[in-house]
Amino acid sequence: MYIFDQNTVNKRRERLKKSFDNTLSSDSLVLFFSGEPTTKPGGFDQSYGFLPHPEYYWISGLRRAWGVVAYTKNDGFVDFVQPITADEVLWEGASGDLRGKNISEL
Repeated sequence: MYIFDQNTVNKRRERLKKSFDNTLSSDSLVLFFSGEPTTKPGGFDQSYGFLPHPEYYWISGLRRAWGVVAYTKNDGFVDFVQPITADEVLWEGASGDLRGKNISEL
């Protein structure tokens, strides 16, 4: 689920790319990790509402746990995001941009 439109994310990445290309060596790798859900004490099947790490959120526009954005000079930005599962839609509900879509489309 994207919170920001893709144009906003692309502009942010372009600004960051210029800065990275001026400061990083050619063999450097930068990773942005979204974080993981925090379970409630004593509630092993429950977790608090997830908020991603602010840097990951800024560069990806996503609020998905376990996501990673990688950057290298050669490959640019590469997103690693776990797909939304049928169980997530069932237990957590579908957000506005997911309603009416088949799980195979997610």
